[in-house]
Amino acid sequence: MVHRRSDSSESNHLLPLVHSDPKKPKSAHHLLLLLLFLFSVLSFTFLRVPTGNISDDALGADSSPAPCSTVANSTICCDRTAKRTDVCYMRGDVRTEASSSSVFLFNSNTTRQERIRPYTRKWEADTMSRIDELRLRPTNETGSACDVVHDVPAVFFSTGGYTGNVYHEFNDGIIPLYVTSQKFNRKVVFVILEYHDWWVSKYANILSRLSDFDPIDFGSDKRVHCFPEAIVGLKIHDELAIDSTKMENNKTIRDFRNLLDESYKPRIEHIKQEEGGADNKQQRIRTPDSRPRLVVVSRNGSRGIENEPELVNLAAKIGFRVEVLRPDRTTELAKIYRSLNSSDVLV
Repeated sequence: MVHRRSDSSESNHLLPLVHSDPKKPKSAHHLLLLLLFLFSVLSFTFLRVPTGNISDDALGADSSPAPCSTVANSTICCDRTAKRTDVCYMRGDVRTEASSSSVFLFNSNTTRQERIRPYTRKWEADTMSRIDELRLRPTNETGSACDVVHDVPAVFFSTGGYTGNVYHEFNDGIIPLYVTSQKFNRKVVFVILEYHDWWVSKYANILSRLSDFDPIDFGSDKRVHCFPEAIVGLKIHDELAIDSTKMENNKTIRDFRNLLDESYKPRIEHIKQEEGGADNKQQRIRTPDSRPRLVVVSRNGSRGIENEPELVNLAAKIGFRVEVLRPDRTTELAKIYRSLNSSDVLV
């Protein structure tokens, strides 16, 4: 049994080991959940906990066809049917104007202006009130000339909200960004509201697999950027989920997992070289003499394991190869992913 320190004055609780059969392949979704659990314990920034009991059914995507499945040229179409997010589409002469928090569509066939907060927690009014709002403005007037002309689409989204908590960064941001943008095969520009340099740096390996272009800081870049089309807002299917029936080319959560592997593999190989290549020949196929790998995430504060030394000794005694991971806020994500990706059991 593994004792963990309670967050309150209650007595210790028991935390069971979760053991996957090493003879069976790990599911991509299971490994992703483990990855995000580990990342989440690294999030030391205080964040307001979402309130209210929202069932998965209540938040599930609408099964009816999206109203903006086809968008005519010189039009704006907004899909506001989903409970988690709004997504608007613009096609034609699309131009940014950061000073007025606007995206213009010139020579438009419509006169209706739209407003949108491009974040994927639509049902949380308090959270959404803190997300910057964009005005999508059709016009037939002469506007500012383009300072930068792009020949690929743009995807607008916010890194506000719960950004700073890695679970939410993946659930509310990275996975929806993959769902929304993967169809463009990296020929897309990300335009970010509430831009954070640290976020872009932190997820640079993933962003570079989704886009061939540097992201744009919408609030600070005052130049007029022009695009042939734009998606404003991100699509989201469910918590940490990808519904292949709603994806072009029927992409699944396994494809997203492969993206993570591709994103972190070069850095992991470099780390191995820095360590002398000791485990360059590590294999995932078990031999009769090999031992399953158990990774212990060690914490000094709340939810720490009180009998950690005993746990480690017992796990080694019964046949596990044990690694104790002591991450902090500066621990590189590639190193965490490497440890987690090679584990059979995570505590």
